[in-house]
Amino acid sequence: MVKTTGQWAEFVFFRPNVRRVDLVGDFNDWRMGQLPMRPDGSGYWTGVLSLPRGTYRFRYCADGQYFCDFAAFGIEYGPFGPDAIVRIAASSLANANGCPLISTPITVPLRLRSATCPLVEGRARAPAASNPSPGQLSSIWNEAGAKEAGGPQAA
Repeated sequence: MVKTTGQWAEFVFFRPNVRRVDLVGDFNDWRMGQLPMRPDGSGYWTGVLSLPRGTYRFRYCADGQYFCDFAAFGIEYGPFGPDAIVRIAASSLANANGCPLISTPITVPLRLRSATCPLVEGRARAPAASNPSPGQLSSIWNEAGAKEAGGPQAA
C-alpha cells in the first residue's frame, strides 16, 4: 500500500517471516540494497521517500523475491511482469519557503530537513528542492530515523 502527501510517499508492505525487504523502482534505477524498508515487528515493513512530481513504477523485494503492490495507484505490465504505480502530485500545502506540510506522523529522512523547513508543531516539513539522485537515496534512507513518539531527531 502507498499513501502520498505532497511530495512524500509512504510505502507499507506486509510480509511476515522474511529477513529483509527492499523498495526498488524508477526512482532508484531498480537498484537492490539502496532502500531497505524497516520492520515493525508485526510483519509490516515501511519506508518513506520524498519524490519529485511524477509517476513512478516500483516493486518490493522480500528476501530476493519480487512483489507487486496491487493496492497502489495502479499496475503497469513491463518486460518482467507487473509493476506497481505511485503518483506524486504537486503539493498545495506549503509554507512560504515552498516546504510541503505533512499532516500524518511519518519517519522523515534527516538529510531532507533544513533550517528553512524545520520540524514545527509535530508536522514534518521538507525542502521542495530535496530531490536526491538515486546514488544519494541509500545514505538518506539509511540515516532516516525517529523515535516512535517524538519524531525526527536532531542531526
